[in-house]
Amino acid sequence: MSFIACEEMIWGPPPRYWMEQLYKECAIFATELRMPTDMWPKTLDDFFDYWNETVDNLIVTDWARKLAEGLLYPKLPWWFMPIGGSQTPFIRLMNIYWLPERIRKDYGFKDTPLRRKICHMYQLQLKVIYRSIPRPIRIVGDEFRKMDLKKSVKNIEKKGHW
Repeated sequence: MSFIACEEMIWGPPPRYWMEQLYKECAIFATELRMPTDMWPKTLDDFFDYWNETVDNLIVTDWARKLAEGLLYPKLPWWFMPIGGSQTPFIRLMNIYWLPERIRKDYGFKDTPLRRKICHMYQLQLKVIYRSIPRPIRIVGDEFRKMDLKKSVKNIEKKGHW
């Protein structure tokens, strides 16, 4: 779902055929990671039904809150802050606002008009910057990620686990 949220943020709502194709590709990815095919929803609509039901019934536990706090508010050493820490507020805000509203509230993340405006500003900047990058440059990392995925799948096949 985060991939679709990113796509919508940059290019606008994706067409149905694109989402159907993405769903088929994700199904292949899931089965390569050893998810039984009978567990994968048959259609995109079935997946959205499953997703919505899961989100509606999701319970945010104290453990999940602590994990989210550690991920979104990392305790970085001072010498690492210029490198890794500079993107942290951006990443945090984007992740928080990609959550469904109820889940965001259950995590206890504050929702203010200023935070929403800042998030919207980040999204607008990202949209402008990303669209200005020529496609061959935007996708150059895809081949490396595909190679890494293939390596991971082979490793899983060999060991039977990650």
